[in-house]
Amino acid sequence: YMTSVAFSIAELGELDSSSFVPLYFQLSERMATLIREKGDAAVGRLLPSEADCVQRFGVSRPTVRQAMAQLLAQGLIKREKGRGTFVAPTPFEHDISHGFEDDMKAAHRSVQYLLLCWEKRLPPPEVAAVFGLKGQAQLHFLRRLRSVDGEVVGVEERYLPEAIGDHLTRADVEFKPVLNLIYEISNKKPGRLDIEVSSSSAGRDLARLLEVKTGTPLLVRRSIFLQDPDVPLMYGVVTFLAQHYKLRFKINYAP
Repeated sequence: YMTSVAFSIAELGELDSSSFVPLYFQLSERMATLIREKGDAAVGRLLPSEADCVQRFGVSRPTVRQAMAQLLAQGLIKREKGRGTFVAPTPFEHDISHGFEDDMKAAHRSVQYLLLCWEKRLPPPEVAAVFGLKGQAQLHFLRRLRSVDGEVVGVEERYLPEAIGDHLTRADVEFKPVLNLIYEISNKKPGRLDIEVSSSSAGRDLARLLEVKTGTPLLVRRSIFLQDPDVPLMYGVVTFLAQHYKLRFKINYAP
């Protein structure tokens, strides 16, 4: 089926071969500017093809590919095999002090889950240490795909103590945000939240689940929710496709 273009190649203007700025950078900046100017109207629309750019600007294919790689790294475009290169949706903004689902609801976006695993298992040593477990003590383990508006954006893994997990059904963990479930069972919000954010890349397993190439950039958020006095309620790892995710937080300094 036909897909309209995000902008015409003529809108890119001319490249300056005499400039000290590399041609690939000039091209990527022109495209990035147009994508941002057109906003939501450009999302899902095709970019000019590699061949069109080569012909229009008289540059090499590697130059065009380097320009596209810049846009891909910025999360402005996405590639679909056999179809072409498209303007990507705006990254999801997530205030780290809120639940992800709350931010998506405020943005009028829909979050869906696909349950991959719900069982009791021995946790890895670093998780066992958080809960103060020894020997063969087990935790409830949840793994599910997370999608926004039908598009897979990440994988979440949660370890929960018996005080929480024993009260949950499969239906609960299939459809509900984990934090909401914890609030319902414990009757209070956690007293402390420890968060660590790091970068990573997709290995074979995650690449298959997220439907991306091996090596695709990822953003990993590890969270520990604790209840007073420092009683852990959850250890969680959520792995997002970096191009879809924008982390935001505020710091209020005491006067």
